[in-house]
Amino acid sequence: MAGVDRGSKRRTGGELTRGWILLWAALTGLLFAACGGQQAPSRGAPPSSGPGSAALTATEATAVAGRINLKAADLPGFFGSPHTQTPEDRQLALEMAQCAGSTPPSAASADVYSEDFSQGSGVQITAVFSHVTALPSVSMAEADLVAMRSARTLDCIKQSVARQAPGQVRESGGANGQLTDFKIRSLPVSVSGTDGGFGYRFTFGASTQAAPYTVNEDALGFVDRNVEVALAAVAIGKSFPSAIEQHLLSILVARARAAIH
Repeated sequence: MAGVDRGSKRRTGGELTRGWILLWAALTGLLFAACGGQQAPSRGAPPSSGPGSAALTATEATAVAGRINLKAADLPGFFGSPHTQTPEDRQLALEMAQCAGSTPPSAASADVYSEDFSQGSGVQITAVFSHVTALPSVSMAEADLVAMRSARTLDCIKQSVARQAPGQVRESGGANGQLTDFKIRSLPVSVSGTDGGFGYRFTFGASTQAAPYTVNEDALGFVDRNVEVALAAVAIGKSFPSAIEQHLLSILVARARAAIH
């Protein structure tokens, strides 16, 4: 991972970088909303996590998610910025869960994103973030894994994108971004030592106030006991380096196993 001067990154191509990250996060949110949602941690009674998992309070589950998520030290040369959510994002999460038949957002014990990590400027950008959801039971997580692997989830995402204004998709927390030729397909994911993985690849054309560009994104994840972990890796005009993508996924697997086993 080549280094980048963080001060320069803020000054060069910042408008495109931020606008694109918002657009990308909104699209990935359509997928992650079908697996655990985008909801603040529940503060109710301790969850009953099921066979093989100790019950965790909401505070404990949030701490576990924080230990699993990607950190700045995992991505040298990348610039981190807070991952933000809006009331509209949470409504979308509920709609996606209902469509996909997965756990409703309000049922999560904890739902935590890493920072959005990005590198480069203009139309030479790579970016990544992770997302951890803890559910009250193993059976709920297992059901979500089935949903994430289903053709129904693919259809739900396509329908949600199609409902946007023609040629546009709403940027999370901002104005609309132009989107063309949206495609999504499932990817095989092998994550040994977990209860199973899932993967999707997005491709689409997009633009903000600069020249059009092509975005390639992989959304990968796995379920381990009552915890769902996802990784989004994105690149403009090229694929995110597969070696780095697999390395980051292996970090998340190792941390999840250490945190919940």
